Amino acid sequence: PEDKRYEVLLQLHTGRTHQIRAQLSYLGSPIVGDRMYGSKLDLPLAPSPVERIALACVRLKFRKGEEFEMELSPYWKREK
Repeated sequence: PEDKRYEVLLQLHTGRTHQIRAQLSYLGSPIVGDRMYGSKLDLPLAPSPVERIALACVRLKFRKGEEFEMELSPYWKREK
């Protein structure tokens, strides 16, 4: 809270990340590193010089046909 960074888990029903970015920015909480939507904070552990934002898929689940599920850690939490 002192640096105004929070972790939020959102469940999407579509893959439209633009909507997450726009809605969180509208609520006054843009995604860390997302300068296009108003973030003034940088993502401290970006793994490359490419601009990154703190938005990551951490769980995938498919229910049609054979069920498939996979969980991941966002790259900023992985050990180097």
